[in-house]
Amino acid sequence: MRSSTFTLRDAEGVDLFVRKWEPDSGKPKAILQFEHGVAEHSGRHEGPAERLCAAGYVVYADDHRGHGLTAPATGGLGRLGAGGWDAVVRDLAMVSDRALADHPGLPLFLCGFSWGSHLAQDYAQRWGERLAGLVLIGSSGWQPPVITALGPVLSALLVALRGPNAPNKVTKALVFKPYNKRFEPSPTDSDSDWICRDPAVVRSFVKDPLCGFDFSNRMSLQMSLAYRRLWRSDSEARIPRNLPVLIMSGTDDSSNDGLKNLNPLVERYSSRLEDVTLKLYEGARHDILSETNKEEVRGDLIAWLDERLARAGDRGSRR
Repeated sequence: MRSSTFTLRDAEGVDLFVRKWEPDSGKPKAILQFEHGVAEHSGRHEGPAERLCAAGYVVYADDHRGHGLTAPATGGLGRLGAGGWDAVVRDLAMVSDRALADHPGLPLFLCGFSWGSHLAQDYAQRWGERLAGLVLIGSSGWQPPVITALGPVLSALLVALRGPNAPNKVTKALVFKPYNKRFEPSPTDSDSDWICRDPAVVRSFVKDPLCGFDFSNRMSLQMSLAYRRLWRSDSEARIPRNLPVLIMSGTDDSSNDGLKNLNPLVERYSSRLEDVTLKLYEGARHDILSETNKEEVRGDLIAWLDERLARAGDRGSRR
């Protein structure tokens, strides 16, 4: 696998940091654009990228605004900068433009993990027609009222009282800390065991200075408002009916409450879209690409991608 990095300047002047991983030799068969989760960065996913490159895919992965090596351009970790959520999603399209320019004619798949899967849902509602397939990992399609109803009120109050860039400790206390309750006592002495059954993966996350940070009050407000819009029926109706979708999750993922917050998305997508596949992994937690059964998960992802490429080729040959 060959790796490189570059930056792209977006409409607000933010320099977006992007990683590119590509096969050692030969022309790639497709592009996989990967979107990381909240309070982490693209560098955490080099392992899955290596497996994808070995299978013939070229992988692009940006550090979102307020994250990783893009964060200095937006004022630091947890700050999305001018344009907020909408600008983050527009940045994904900018990465797609670059990937397609680098590899003209190759199919483009979009894969989002955790918060990245929510950004990917938004992307599909705007530009789904340019995708050969959409992959959602550790995702959800509903959030409890503490996020969608109470969240905007609390966050707006905190913006007014403490300022837009102050860290939002309420989000961590009400949302993320409860994720870990079912895994206590913690084998890693942290609140992050819900991420993965492998303690080494959890410890790596906890020790990474670019992971696990607090959101700003403004970022928390922007996220909670975006979720209200994202899962409306008129929003999801914009996703092309023929867009293939793969949804992957561990059954013990606290972020979707053990599938309770994921099942509504599966049901809505299955009722509207022509090709929806659900892959569940018994006992796995949130980051299934790094889980104890990661080779199975990565293999299933590649098999699905390969099958959709083959189907697209068959359709093309019959025209």
